[in-house]
Order: sequence, then C-alpha cells, then structure tokens
Amino acid sequence: PHSMAQASLPMEDDMTAAAADHSHRYSAAAQSSLDNESADDDDDDPTPSSSRAALKPDDRRLAHTVAEQKRRDDIKHGYEELVKLIPSCQPPANGGQKLSKAIILQRSIDYMAHMKKFRQTQEQELVSLRNE
Repeated sequence: PHSMAQASLPMEDDMTAAAADHSHRYSAAAQSSLDNESADDDDDDPTPSSSRAALKPDDRRLAHTVAEQKRRDDIKHGYEELVKLIPSCQPPANGGQKLSKAIILQRSIDYMAHMKKFRQTQEQELVSLRNE
C-alpha cells in the first residue's frame, strides 16, 4: 500500500501546482474585471460610464461583442485546462468523441472528491506510522 500511495503523491502535487498556476494567472484578470464592474453601472459594457455616453450605438455594440468573445474564450480556455488536468477527461488513444462541458465538470468534481479522500487517507496513514 505504501508504494502505490507514494507514487500517487507527485500527481497530487502536480495538480496543486497546476491549480495554483491557473489561479495565479487568472487572479489579476479577475480583479481587473471586478474593478471594472464596480466602476460601471452596466456589467455587460466594459466601457467606463463617463465615456459610454459619447460612444455611438455601433461602437457600443462592437465593444460588447468584443467583451463577450473574450468571456467565451476565457471559459473555453478554462475547460481546456480542466481536460488537461483531470485524468478521466483525457481523450482516448483512438480519438473518440469529445466530452461535453457537463461531463468535464462532473468528472472534475469527482476527481477533486477522490483526491480529497486520498489525501485524508494519506494523512491518517502518516499519523498511524508516526505512532508506531
């Protein structure tokens, strides 16, 4: 049991490091987004409220379209990162069918629950070994 548990620990460390890296990369963007939202009345329009009135309707529509495309790209990138990180989301060798977003999220939740349980088991085993 010790060798299997020992071999799995680096994967957990990799997951933790990858999650920390992902969190770090997006924390600045998220904070910037929150700053913009708190400064503006309209969450869908990234343009500051003082210059919003000066924009023509076509310019506002374009700004909204660009902001929406960025949001979609960020979500897509997030799903791509989950697929890379979660072992059960890895594509099969034969190509297979692409997983739905719902399945990716559910498998991510399942994997995190599994890793949490695994960690608790490892901690219990460590306490047990220290008490011997």
